Amino acid sequence: MEKGYWKKLEPEAMNGEVWHKVIGYDYQVSSYGRIRTCDHVQLSRNRKTYRICSGQIVRQHQNRQGYLKVHLYRGNERKSFFVHRLVAEAFVRGYASGLVVNHLNEIKSDNRAINLEWCTPKENANYGTARQRQSEAMTNNPKRSKPVQAFCKDTGSWIKTFPSQREAARQLDCALSTIQKCINRPKRTYRGLLFISQ
Repeated sequence: MEKGYWKKLEPEAMNGEVWHKVIGYDYQVSSYGRIRTCDHVQLSRNRKTYRICSGQIVRQHQNRQGYLKVHLYRGNERKSFFVHRLVAEAFVRGYASGLVVNHLNEIKSDNRAINLEWCTPKENANYGTARQRQSEAMTNNPKRSKPVQAFCKDTGSWIKTFPSQREAARQLDCALSTIQKCINRPKRTYRGLLFISQ
């Protein structure tokens, strides 16, 4: 099956936004990444007349990782869905078992169908600047990393301060666990160095 964005030719596509029903739910998903309830007929309070209720846009919530989610109801049952997954299932070709959705521009909240593709988990993890961003977050993020000071074992003099344990291991060409063991056991050294984490 051909991969990539695929827009069905329907009358609703006249304004550029296409809506398709979410399978198993009374909701629709659009090619622009919006979710709405389906139009439906409602019985009035006096139970004598009916009125047509237009679909309402459903509010989306952002999780800690930056992805947008929605809560969809089926009767009294509520279930959460990732918006990008709903959009991809409705509009993007190339799905196969085990594939995940990738954002082409790397903006997790941009769920337009044209910005999504199906790929393997490995392709998704290595896509674009993902590795670079992960490395920067782990080595120099002050919220996640604590500086590590290196001292000479014999003289006790300060040698260098590393921004993180991982960066110390990288610059000294050793395993991260080696630095961690030296920090957790004050008398343990590596290449004649003592390490203290702030």
